[in-house]
Amino acid sequence: MLFYNRLQSTKEGDGAENDNIELGFKKTIEHIAFMKEFTITKEMADDAKFGMGTNMKAKPKGFVRAYYKTRTKLAAWALAHATDSEGKFNKALVDLTTGDGKPVFHSAHPFKQDKFKSKTQSNFFFKKGICADTAAFEKALGQLANKMRNFKDENGETLEYVPDTLILPCNRPDLEQIAKKVIGSERTTGTDYLGL
Repeated sequence: MLFYNRLQSTKEGDGAENDNIELGFKKTIEHIAFMKEFTITKEMADDAKFGMGTNMKAKPKGFVRAYYKTRTKLAAWALAHATDSEGKFNKALVDLTTGDGKPVFHSAHPFKQDKFKSKTQSNFFFKKGICADTAAFEKALGQLANKMRNFKDENGETLEYVPDTLILPCNRPDLEQIAKKVIGSERTTGTDYLGL
């Protein structure tokens, strides 16, 4: 990524401050091919003419569905393994690092610029307990939203991200119920839920 420093004020008639584009971390994402094929035999084609056997249109539709399912599964797998540097998915070795060479969910991502060399930014990690009840979960979501808003770019400028997606593990039905209560609770009468 390329970064400019912020613009500086100058007095009328003075020249502008010269600025250079500073290069941030680079990351090349390599394409991974996932393929499969199916065969339609002459017998299947003949049977389809008379309404028998395999539906000739169903196979290609199923194939397209399989493509989208694979994409979704890869994304879910990458999130579940984002504390690792790499991993295997459907026989492919997948790189799970960012431009700084650290895993996506790492506790100390460094800045590239010399002026921030000693500083790091981090994914925010919670210890156990955020799923104890709706109040604990709501408090944790508020802290996470605040961390997202205060995430900084390579110049130390606050990015003010606003999270709009919550991803939960599918093997935690209790957490799903708590999340639904908290997210759907805004201005609910008779409760003390603040909503997000």
